[in-house]
Amino acid sequence: MKAPKNIIDIINSNKTSLGDNPAIPPELNEKFLVFLVNEHYNNIAEQFSHIDINELSNELSKTITECRRYELQNRQALEQLCMELTNEIFGIPNGTIMIDMKLVDKVDAKQERLVPESTIDYSFDNIEDMNNLTNEIYKRRLLNALIIGAATYYAENISFYTNELNHIDPILPKLYEKILAINSLLIFHTKQYKNGSRTDGGKVDVYLSNPETPVRIKAEGIMFPILLEETIKGLLELSISHGLPESREKAEYVTSKSDFKLAEIWDQRLGLPLWNRIVNIMENIGEDPLEVGLNFLFMEISKLKPSHFNAVMQEVFANTKAGHSIMKKMSDKIHYEKERDEFDDYMLQQDNDNQYPLNDGDFSSDELINDDLCATNILDETDY
Repeated sequence: MKAPKNIIDIINSNKTSLGDNPAIPPELNEKFLVFLVNEHYNNIAEQFSHIDINELSNELSKTITECRRYELQNRQALEQLCMELTNEIFGIPNGTIMIDMKLVDKVDAKQERLVPESTIDYSFDNIEDMNNLTNEIYKRRLLNALIIGAATYYAENISFYTNELNHIDPILPKLYEKILAINSLLIFHTKQYKNGSRTDGGKVDVYLSNPETPVRIKAEGIMFPILLEETIKGLLELSISHGLPESREKAEYVTSKSDFKLAEIWDQRLGLPLWNRIVNIMENIGEDPLEVGLNFLFMEISKLKPSHFNAVMQEVFANTKAGHSIMKKMSDKIHYEKERDEFDDYMLQQDNDNQYPLNDGDFSSDELINDDLCATNILDETDY
């Protein structure tokens, strides 16, 4: 079953949140995103014996009301589970990030930027600078969609935390599965509101660190899966901040044009099938994004210069042999750097313990050489 015609028409006219994004593979028989969305929509639709949008909307509303009644009795336990799952996914070192996650009755998103800001007063250095920043915006837009895709992928995989939910209330997993299945279909049949009169299921704010306080993430959600999704989004938004232009003024220009609320519904429609492409490649090369590290993966991708980013993502999304090679090299680099950091931390701990001080003079030069370390191939951006 194909996605609704109006959805396909919008994709064909490049009026989605991604626009005519240069990181999307070229079309063959049809636009890549049309193929991707039709495939994704068909997979969702196959879960239903018949599709009546009004009936499903009413069913969704009733099920959410029932679910929130059960959640109300278990909010503290669910918030604690959200923290535990977040730590399991990201392995956050103690004291590095403050995370405030709350289940709430209502989310107030009125302060969020609805549409891209007008920046008529911004002064570009030259035409090259203008083109570079336009490419940075395209890059940021795609990263935002991938973040929503990844957050949805893990937060809505109820099997990932069914056992924990059963200990809280065994009725919750089935309710969540029903809600998420219906919602995944209805986002392709939802009108896009162009004003503030809309309801939001969740939001996340990321506050970068300063000399006095660590990074702070504040996530809210009206249901547990939404709260988990928003928390994951916040941590991944922190990861891609490393890919913004170094100039604060330029970075703010890029975010003012790329981070806005009305893009989210299209990011939901496109982000998950795009993220699935990355997951599939990772599986084919014997890697798991969670084992590699979601935050490391997004950080590494975001640090690519736009022209290189576009070429890399085209290969990955198109599932080419080059795309497989790129993701393998990127994963290897991340594994190496994580192991090196763990080794450095271990050696620092040994130095601090100072129980067995050694002198280089106690060993020959040959004994001080570690063949495994010397043979390690350190990758840089040009390797992929």
